[in-house]
Amino acid sequence: MSPEQAMGEREVDGRSDQYSLAVVGYEMLAGAPPFRASNSPALLMKHVAESPVPIWALRDGIPATLGGALMRALAKKPEERWRDAGQFRDAIAGSGSAGAAASAIAFKSGIEGKPAEPAPLPRYEPPARRQFAPEHGSLQDRARAEGRAPHQQERSRVRPLAPVGPQLPPLNPRPSRRELAERPAREGRVDKPLVQEVHGFQKHLWGTGSGILVCWAVNLMTSPEFLWAIFPTLGMSMGLLGHATRVRGRGANWRQLIGREKTPALSPDELRKLGPEGIAAGIVGRDVLDGPYGDAVRRAVTDRMAIDDVLSRLSGTELGMIPDVGPTTQALVDRIAALATTLHRLELDLSGASVDALDARLARVRGEPESPDQSRRVMLLERQQQTLRELAERREAIQGQLESAQLALGNLKLDLYKLRSAGIAAGIADVNSATQQARAVSRDIAHALEAAREIERL
Repeated sequence: MSPEQAMGEREVDGRSDQYSLAVVGYEMLAGAPPFRASNSPALLMKHVAESPVPIWALRDGIPATLGGALMRALAKKPEERWRDAGQFRDAIAGSGSAGAAASAIAFKSGIEGKPAEPAPLPRYEPPARRQFAPEHGSLQDRARAEGRAPHQQERSRVRPLAPVGPQLPPLNPRPSRRELAERPAREGRVDKPLVQEVHGFQKHLWGTGSGILVCWAVNLMTSPEFLWAIFPTLGMSMGLLGHATRVRGRGANWRQLIGREKTPALSPDELRKLGPEGIAAGIVGRDVLDGPYGDAVRRAVTDRMAIDDVLSRLSGTELGMIPDVGPTTQALVDRIAALATTLHRLELDLSGASVDALDARLARVRGEPESPDQSRRVMLLERQQQTLRELAERREAIQGQLESAQLALGNLKLDLYKLRSAGIAAGIADVNSATQQARAVSRDIAHALEAAREIERL
């Protein structure tokens, strides 16, 4: 793979094939590829950043035209290679185009004219041992003069080691179970709604069940005489049992946990008790709420609570005439939360300091003297700059989707207020129209988010 392909360039021509063919020719003549690495990413980075060893340095007797033609085809920049395959062929053959052959010889001479490798460092020679002569007699003589044993004299000269570096503070004691249980309340965190807790357990249940089935299938197919799958089964079951205990402590029963009974959504009284801040914290993380798009999530939750309040005051017949209002409202709130989370992450990636630093670094590198290393760094920095531009364009598009979702939810709330004040017969048309528009906006946003997730997986 040529360097421009490894860099992800969109415009690739036949000079990329020259590079690939030159790699094959290099290995055929030298007996080894121009670069070696333990994995594919490291090998691609060598193709992008490192220069190969000249082929005539690895094998003697290679004609100048052949070696120069191959090394020129291995140049990092496409414009430094041969103009087309015909010129590459003539340079290898050393006939046809005299200019191509002369260019190959000149390229070889240019490589050989580079400065030689630095001289090896001088070998280290340890200094000669110093001979110490006792000035006042040996330790044994001094010990005998003082009436003590020699080993006592040596021990008296040993001093205890002083502590080196700062003293570490004592380790904090392990918190008790009560402290762990009270920590979320002290830190201002709230529990997720019961519906989300049940859905999370059901995902855990299906994942654990699939893992257990795979373990048993592998066990029975490979070593049926030893049932080792019982050990991972017990381990995964203990985690699943603890999760079920926590969810049941929130008020769910076993039929709701296994999906045989529908988990009721929060009632308007429960929503009012939890408050917009608590509901928003259950939908997105605290970091998103504290960021620039936290107010959008709070407004969406407030509109949803107002819509639920209006719906709770309607009769069953009136609710039957507008059945899509509740699901559409919930879908819009979920879309707004997802868009706010995505925008929060993009804001972290597109911080002003990083963009300014990249522009300043690119300007500095462009001002350096031209060299292969300088060209490669400019190419890498320009690639990063293009990526940041694409992320900025994506941020603007998502901001427009977030505004559309907020407007659709606000229109739906106002039309419901109109329905409550003017009566079901006067406002039903406006509510249905607003519901259809909101469903269209929610569907478009869902498609955009799914496309973004597919791109991230690629």
